[in-house]
Amino acid sequence: MRYKNFLSVISAISISFSAVSMNLCAEAADIADESVQINPVCEHINQADINRTLYISIPKDADAKVDIVYNSPEFNNHEYYSTALPAGGIYSFDIEGRDTTEDDYRDYTLTVTLTGGKYNLTSDIYTHKFNVPDGNDNPDSYSTVIYDFTVDDVVSENSFTVTKDDENEKEIAVHLNAVAIGDVNMDNSVNASDASLILTEYALISTGNTATFTLKQNDAADINGDKEINAIDASLVLAYYAHTSTGGTLSIEDFIANKS
Repeated sequence: MRYKNFLSVISAISISFSAVSMNLCAEAADIADESVQINPVCEHINQADINRTLYISIPKDADAKVDIVYNSPEFNNHEYYSTALPAGGIYSFDIEGRDTTEDDYRDYTLTVTLTGGKYNLTSDIYTHKFNVPDGNDNPDSYSTVIYDFTVDDVVSENSFTVTKDDENEKEIAVHLNAVAIGDVNMDNSVNASDASLILTEYALISTGNTATFTLKQNDAADINGDKEINAIDASLVLAYYAHTSTGGTLSIEDFIANKS
């Protein structure tokens, strides 16, 4: 009885794995159908040696610059792909496999930079190093890797965060829309310098002169969210600076909410 139960469990697991495999194959097929094939700039590529495809998904509100280079016994940082990708698409890149011996290898480096979002900024460079092992350069396997880029408004020390890093799927959240309230000069601190900048901008606007703040600085300077930049915002920045200078730990959002 136990043996039969064990066989039933094994059978159920096998069916489950088969279903997952079929789903992954269907997903890869769907992505392949939606993707735009990018042509390499490398003159040493052989289609018969391809055994991996990279799919790069670009969000609708940002463009991308993608480069792939490789090191090999013959070349150092040899250009393989180099392309500018418009927003809102899925793009595929065929990659050749190689041995991993001293006299026959390729170490690839993928770099991706996004530009756009609400403030039309440029992200830090996302980098991924990889190789595609393939004995005798005759493809006996095939794999896909999906790089899914999104744009969000998360405030972070870095301009992007890798939220998923599986063997066949990477998710990269790029913080192009992030704005730190009160940090007008973008030095990662809210203090008297920011209040001074707000007052200066307010004086310019009040006297009919041309405003100098960027869209992102405007959003950072509008402390109370009334769509205006004035002395009230500067006063709130100074009050928050006094709060943190005396050991206060509230975020500026919570501090302003408590003042309301």
